[in-house]
Amino acid sequence: DFSEDTYRVLAAADAAMLNHDMSRAQMALQLAGQLSPGSAAVLVRQAVLDGMRKNYAKAEREYQTALGKVKDPTPILAGLAQLYVEQNQAGKAIRQIRAYTGEADGNSELFVLLAQLNILQNKLEPAAADCRRALKMDDKNPRAYFYLGRIAELQGNDETAMQDYARAGQLYPSDALPDLLAGNLARKLQRWSEARNYYQLAVNQTPAPARAQSGLARAMMELGEDPNVALGLAQQARAAAPSDPVIADDLGWVYFKKGMPRLAIPLFQQAIAKEPKDADFRFHLGMAYSAAGGKQEARRWLLSARRLGLKTSEAQQADRTLAELEKPSKTK
Repeated sequence: DFSEDTYRVLAAADAAMLNHDMSRAQMALQLAGQLSPGSAAVLVRQAVLDGMRKNYAKAEREYQTALGKVKDPTPILAGLAQLYVEQNQAGKAIRQIRAYTGEADGNSELFVLLAQLNILQNKLEPAAADCRRALKMDDKNPRAYFYLGRIAELQGNDETAMQDYARAGQLYPSDALPDLLAGNLARKLQRWSEARNYYQLAVNQTPAPARAQSGLARAMMELGEDPNVALGLAQQARAAAPSDPVIADDLGWVYFKKGMPRLAIPLFQQAIAKEPKDADFRFHLGMAYSAAGGKQEARRWLLSARRLGLKTSEAQQADRTLAELEKPSKTK
């Protein structure tokens, strides 16, 4: 237990570290150490500060000392693991944490932490095993489901990944990220109704992620819903993240679907400038040029999109448009 003075001084140290004011943070921690000698909370913050200074050996000693002073080692092990990862020593972090798992007494978060570290090393099967071990201890651990989703996505199993992300979102509804990622996978699979539902859940959070607003707008357009509502969402996303190529492309697609291809073209061009190998962006630009009467540019971008590879429905639409472009213009 701390005195009120210690809490205030530790809060000042935290604020100083957030602002990267290391000198002020060190002064606050020295005072906190005088008020609460040997405190694990002070040691951990000193370790964080020393890690920021790249004084890794001193930070490691402080974390290790703090571990001997607490009942639940998980938060300290997480900080120590981050320290090792910064030094490209994820394996050392795993060994350190494994030593505590026998004493975990049902602490599922230690296994989630191990899963994160194994994912960093691309050891996906051990990571999945750690997540399953965590869920045996606590079948409502949202982070275990989240990392199972990440593992499945890395393995190319989009369906399983989407389900795991969705489960994480159900268990921790105040976090928009799981639903956003589930929405992205539903979008990738062109399951627009599911994508809409997941993006809506993410947009319900405050602040709403710009990618979720943008994705919701795209799903609404694909489902034939109110284009003006979709446009408002896409514009909000664009204002929040003006350099994001996916958001630029989504706003451009809304304009295209609303019959305003000339407004869409510069947005698609911006997206391609950021992601030149994205076939969908090129397809959209080609479609916009076709709608705007730019036959030559339309042909160029649609053909390049086909070469890069499109999903079946988009490939068919590109082929139909290219065939129309080859027809001679009607003369009066």
